[in-house]
Amino acid sequence: RQMCIRDRTMEGMIGTLFKRSSPGNLLYIAERNGNKLVDKMDHLACFVPGMLLLGSEGPNEERFLQLAEAFTHTCVEMYFRQPTGLRPELVKFREGDDFVSGAHHNLLRPETVESVFYLWRRTGDPMYREWAWRIFQAFQTNCRAKLGYAGLKDVRHTPPQQDDTMQSFWLAETLKYLYLTFSDSAVIPLDKFVLNTEAHPLKIPPENLPPPPAAGEA
Repeated sequence: RQMCIRDRTMEGMIGTLFKRSSPGNLLYIAERNGNKLVDKMDHLACFVPGMLLLGSEGPNEERFLQLAEAFTHTCVEMYFRQPTGLRPELVKFREGDDFVSGAHHNLLRPETVESVFYLWRRTGDPMYREWAWRIFQAFQTNCRAKLGYAGLKDVRHTPPQQDDTMQSFWLAETLKYLYLTFSDSAVIPLDKFVLNTEAHPLKIPPENLPPPPAAGEA
């Protein structure tokens, strides 16, 4: 029953929000506003491929994997098509142009490299390490500052203007996922740890762990 509920939830999201761009046929997730779908996507939505992978078990495993691969490809294209090699905070999809920048800044966000990391661990395809390295080099080229790293005010122009701010998730998440992508899979093995939404590794308790005491018990 639990797997059925999970799969139904995934299918509801896929059937309602997933769309394809034109002419590139890029898979993306639209934003729902009431009963209306808005053809825009924030960088934050690029965590979805990793979520699909973590939930892909049973009869839908291969389908969810293929969707995760296609969606991650869209997310990295949002990096690679910019002059700086770094993606804008949000994009808008439109016919004949795939997507255009809707908010031009970059905040050093982790969601795309998070999904790239999960795909690398799942498939072992060296393409994902190549994508991660290309994104990391773009961060190095454009965001390295005297005392750390800074976001960009506009990814469409080179040389870009930095925003003089290093977000806490840059160290806690973005660099961690990049590091793990190039680390051996024995470093934070995913059969023993779960990475929460802030990329903190939580150890999975053994199956034979005794249940917690009932309310009122010592």
